[in-house]
Amino acid sequence: MLLNLIIGEYSMDMEIQENYLETMTDSFDKMDQDMSQGVQLGQQWVEKPTQLQRCQVAADKLLSAIENHNETLAMLTGGYIASHLSGIKQIKINTDGEPAGTEFH
Repeated sequence: MLLNLIIGEYSMDMEIQENYLETMTDSFDKMDQDMSQGVQLGQQWVEKPTQLQRCQVAADKLLSAIENHNETLAMLTGGYIASHLSGIKQIKINTDGEPAGTEFH
């Protein structure tokens, strides 16, 4: 699966292998379990995040991972999003500090 990431004026493609998604289901479940306790979405605390909000949090972590050259975390968060939003092709990551502005297409 090819996932196009738009970060400000920059665009890049991230390849996520199907077998990666299958092998990481336990990690994705753990992420869901952690997020079911609530998440910080920008300046707002969300007690019961929706699937979209969980993916926005993951996209914010994906941005941080890319900025810090952390390929492991980038693959984990990109894979999480791909596994939770079927058919996703593109993520427009908000870079203004408001993860709620991140869009998925």
